[in-house]
Amino acid sequence: MTAPTLPQFVNGAKPGLKHARIEGGARGPSKLSRMVAEALRYLGTVRNYAPATLDSDQDSFDQFHEFLSARGLPDDVQQFTGDNVHRFAESLAAKHQ
Repeated sequence: MTAPTLPQFVNGAKPGLKHARIEGGARGPSKLSRMVAEALRYLGTVRNYAPATLDSDQDSFDQFHEFLSARGLPDDVQQFTGDNVHRFAESLAAKHQ
């Protein structure tokens, strides 16, 4: 039995024994914001994460999304790279010095 992806779960599939995974699919690039919304929905409804944790996670994503937008990068899951996350962390550190 294969575990449903998060988009399948949101559309009513029951989670299996394996962890759900996020996939872009054959439709082309996936919006990062949509994937984050689906992940947060999953964490809140299935994993029972606290609302404060979900709010904090959403705030962190909003900051990352603003970081991408300020650099003219699209809302695309392919922008969630080690390099971009590293640059994002450096930009946050620079703001708090």
